[in-house]
Amino acid sequence: MAGRRSDTVLAHTGLSRITFRIKWPGYESANWARSIEITTGGQITRAALAQAVAQNFARFIEMYRGAKSSSAQWSIAPNNIRYEHLYLVSLFNVFEDSWQAEVVIDLR
Repeated sequence: MAGRRSDTVLAHTGLSRITFRIKWPGYESANWARSIEITTGGQITRAALAQAVAQNFARFIEMYRGAKSSSAQWSIAPNNIRYEHLYLVSLFNVFEDSWQAEVVIDLR
């Protein structure tokens, strides 16, 4: 499994960049959409893409930490969900160049 992180990914899409979106329960008005370059200096590796996705989640969490959530269970706050609780499971194509991540939250 460790060798898979250097595998190139998304070459089959023919895209040079993807739009990465974060939709978070309780923050329906949050419109997080950022461009991730996937062909700089060749095709992006699985590890580099995971790092770009993680950076987006870190920025998202930073931006919405403490913001009012319509769902207390999904609240991004120091005493609830924090960046270090997130684990990236997969990345999936929503439509055309738009992609979202599946994450697991482990509050332990």
